Amino acid sequence: MTEDGESIGCITLDNNQAWQIVSNMKELIELAVPTVSLKELYEFAIRKYNATALIMRQKTDYTDEDIYNFQCNIDDFFQVWVKLHSHTGCTNYIHMLSSGHIAEYMFRWRNLHHFSQQGWEHFNSLLKVFFFRRTSHGGHVGYSEERLLAGAQKNKLRPIARWLQRRMLWICGKGDNLFMTVNDEEENIVDDVDGDDIHH
Repeated sequence: MTEDGESIGCITLDNNQAWQIVSNMKELIELAVPTVSLKELYEFAIRKYNATALIMRQKTDYTDEDIYNFQCNIDDFFQVWVKLHSHTGCTNYIHMLSSGHIAEYMFRWRNLHHFSQQGWEHFNSLLKVFFFRRTSHGGHVGYSEERLLAGAQKNKLRPIARWLQRRMLWICGKGDNLFMTVNDEEENIVDDVDGDDIHH
């Protein structure tokens, strides 16, 4: 916040950049937090969060003890974080950590490194681009009354669903087998997932 009470614009950081900032947050707390009591609370919260992040970021499989330590540190962090920021500090990620959702995932799959969210965020971005640039956004504009009475309708979900299915086939490595021509003498032609044929 500025002295006038206005927010500074959002800064987008990748995972490694964010980790570098959080792991060195103590220096920022010393400069930015005005009272000793608040500094102690922030330093405690960040110390507990950093301890959990070290566990989450490890590339080897978690032991049960790792996961128990992870959730204990998160619980300690969350108690202080709520004192500092009340309900406004409970973002989606904070909820997932404090509620035990992440710990449950860790118990089941034993490794978060294999399930990076960066790829999904990129996929989500592609989905938004596809919706706004390559669909009619739904609605019945341009449809005659006769066509509407006959059951014709525009559907924004159908082209997105088709695109998602095709995209997932390629991501999973199934596209090469499913979209090749049958005749081996012809040049193997695969549908371009991002090409103009998505609407077909």
